[in-house]
Amino acid sequence: MDNHFISTLRCPITLGRVGPAGAQLIQELNVRIGNGDLFNQKGEKIRKPITEVLVNDAGSYAYLFKDNIYHLLPESAIPLHETAQEVRLSVDLESFQAKKSVQTFYEEGGWEADGDHFLDAALYEDLRPVAEPYIRKCHMKVRQFIPPSGKYLLDVASGPIQYDEYLIYSQNYEKRICGDISVAALKAAQKRLPPGKGIFVLCDITALPFQSDSIDTALSLHTIYHVPAQQQTKAIQELHRVVSVGGRVLIVYNWNRRKLLKPLARAVRGVYHALKPAAKRKFEEVTESDPGLYHKNFSYQYFKQSLGIDFKVVNWRTFSVPVQKLLIRPKLGGKALLSLFYQLEISFPELWGRIGNYPLFILEKETAYEPSVSDKYIPVISTDDLEQMRTRKKGSAPVVLPKK
Repeated sequence: MDNHFISTLRCPITLGRVGPAGAQLIQELNVRIGNGDLFNQKGEKIRKPITEVLVNDAGSYAYLFKDNIYHLLPESAIPLHETAQEVRLSVDLESFQAKKSVQTFYEEGGWEADGDHFLDAALYEDLRPVAEPYIRKCHMKVRQFIPPSGKYLLDVASGPIQYDEYLIYSQNYEKRICGDISVAALKAAQKRLPPGKGIFVLCDITALPFQSDSIDTALSLHTIYHVPAQQQTKAIQELHRVVSVGGRVLIVYNWNRRKLLKPLARAVRGVYHALKPAAKRKFEEVTESDPGLYHKNFSYQYFKQSLGIDFKVVNWRTFSVPVQKLLIRPKLGGKALLSLFYQLEISFPELWGRIGNYPLFILEKETAYEPSVSDKYIPVISTDDLEQMRTRKKGSAPVVLPKK
């Protein structure tokens, strides 16, 4: 474990500092593991002996460090005594299911290789050769807004850092902190970074386990709109909380503009003079249907009213992936059309950030974070809480996930 990095961490439940556990506590925990009576907050039994563990300053929760990953999800906390379990709040079933569905998708296949790409990219990106130059240039748009150097660049929902352009973001930083709710993602990210460059943290974007004002730069790409609807504002506030004064937060979001692009799609469709019923069905599918992975898209006005933090948006990309696949055709000047849109995006970044599909949020940190009354502790869900909620909310349907 990295002692300097540990000084930037905090318990995601009590919000107190954490530090390495002593030999005596580790021995006691291993005895409990041997007896089969050590469980985390989610009710999962800890089965394997531990050699390194973090403990919060109150001595009430422990967090595993294994496979070079800090396990700092609230539900991964190990209560060290009975009173620790009293620090708990209920969360609504819909939010829990939404967050769990995203985690399950990525743990059970989202970051598996699908040919030359991960399944995530195969499902949700335009990987056609006609789009490749444009996609690469859009990836590099983020780089121009990243401060040139620093100690820590925090990448929340880092996944496996799947594109080469993403690796460049942390080039001039001492460490890249990869945070994700998926162990599979973090293990894949370990293979992408040079030895000693990465720090890997299993965490929840709505309860980041970092001290306030401790990170130079934070970014999160295509994450917030997969966060449960009522927690999206909290997720952005958490990213802003952890960056230091003078630091910056960068977020790629999704306005979900497909319906607004219907007229353009219809115009391009008119070029296809031999329309078939199949083409019409494809058009309706692209402009009306939603991807299976949970998402909720809010407007610019929503965040202006609810966030409580100044921000600006610039354009990241114009089209949603389904609409881009429909409109941009290799034999109808697709590359040239994308080149034209790229020039519009960089010429009018703020205007295009409002009307295009994918905006890039930019938040500056001007003053130190001031804790509020609500910063007492973070909601944690246990198996008992979940069972009670299921009883109250019987029949709730799970989120449908895409299948490989």
